[in-house]
Amino acid sequence: MFAPMEPSEAKRVARWRYVVPNAITSFSLLVGVLAAFRATQGDFQDAGWLIVLSILLDKLDGTAARLLGSTSDFGMQLDSFADLVAFGIAPGVTAFCFISMDPEGLFAWWHSPGGNITLHAMVAVYILGACLRLAKFNVMTELDGPQKIFFGMPTTYAGGVMSLSMLVALEHMNVPFATGVLRVLPVIAMLCGFAMVSNAVLPKVTTRSNKFLNYFQIVAVAIAYVCGFTRHYPEYMFALMSSYGLIGFLWGFVHRGEFRGDDELEGDDDEPVEALGTS
Repeated sequence: MFAPMEPSEAKRVARWRYVVPNAITSFSLLVGVLAAFRATQGDFQDAGWLIVLSILLDKLDGTAARLLGSTSDFGMQLDSFADLVAFGIAPGVTAFCFISMDPEGLFAWWHSPGGNITLHAMVAVYILGACLRLAKFNVMTELDGPQKIFFGMPTTYAGGVMSLSMLVALEHMNVPFATGVLRVLPVIAMLCGFAMVSNAVLPKVTTRSNKFLNYFQIVAVAIAYVCGFTRHYPEYMFALMSSYGLIGFLWGFVHRGEFRGDDELEGDDDEPVEALGTS
């Protein structure tokens, strides 16, 4: 009834499968660029939410590639470039511009000669940490493929820490603790930079044998996507991300001996589910 496709026609169809995940990745990169632009214009809430959007898109490209059977070396390299822009450069530029523009008059020390140099250095540590982590990911993935754990903080998680910390603090400027968080935003960036190149063990969020835990993960992440796309309740996303990081790194500290020596064979897909409560 149906004529079989010629080999060349089948090949063309297969090639189109790569367009969807790579288009999502490219869009994530452009969203990261737009976040940096918005930060330079002083719209820090918009910049923060755009970084969150990039985190959500970062999960979707990997999911699309797996569903379509279109994973590729090109996609991996493109994803790393997008991650560097969206979760390395964009958060770093946002933090730098936020302090430099001093929108709330809170950051006088950072404008002193010593403070200004420190600000540049701390943001540089963050961006360099993201770059080194992604370079290590590419090399280690080629050697051994992805593992079930992270060694160090994923870049998507670091981008979430930076963007959501700022968004939650801006939502609650009447609380003294929130203004304190904004004052030390460059310090948070520097700590994230060191964390990204550390060997601290963090488990990835994967399918579990416990059905209830699987359903909980699905629902929790689905709510995070709704909040991210509608730009509501950054507090929920921050709480989800913080809970995952706290529990995950504590688990990793207790079990670190089980993975000693494996850190040279780490893979890191840096997907946003891990960044929001799970990469």
